[in-house]
Amino acid sequence: MAKKPHTSSFIACFMLILFIASCKGGSTKEVDSDASDLFSNIDWLLGKWARTNDRPGELSFEEWTAASGGFTGLGYTMSGSDTGFRETLSIIAMDSQLNYVAEVAHNPEPVYFQATQQNESHVRFENPAHDFPQFIDYRLDRDTLHARIGNDKEEIEFKFVRN
Repeated sequence: MAKKPHTSSFIACFMLILFIASCKGGSTKEVDSDASDLFSNIDWLLGKWARTNDRPGELSFEEWTAASGGFTGLGYTMSGSDTGFRETLSIIAMDSQLNYVAEVAHNPEPVYFQATQQNESHVRFENPAHDFPQFIDYRLDRDTLHARIGNDKEEIEFKFVRN
């Protein structure tokens, strides 16, 4: 007589997989799939930028590329031949609004900043619940990209030129 498959074990395993998948899905944020018009005002951010006001001995860069669903970026600082700082960045559309997402080693989860101002040469993202920075501000002035980060007590300015 042939053995019958263990139906109850199969069902339990299937239910466990469904439960895990549903828990994982609850923590994601929904991205707008067709929001290209939101990005058209900030396409000046795309490209490779080199910081001009670095501390002595450091070289900092920020690179932005257009990707499916938004922009992806990378910010890093070199101290000699060592990478002293690195962050993975993205700008995505959620709920018909631009969001800046920063992933850095000292934060266990990505940090989201929502766009509060945007025009053809300026974009500002804010997250008042974050410790530092609470805002990220980009402004294009001819060939110079001015970036400021800060909160109500401190600001840091970065000046970049196309690399």
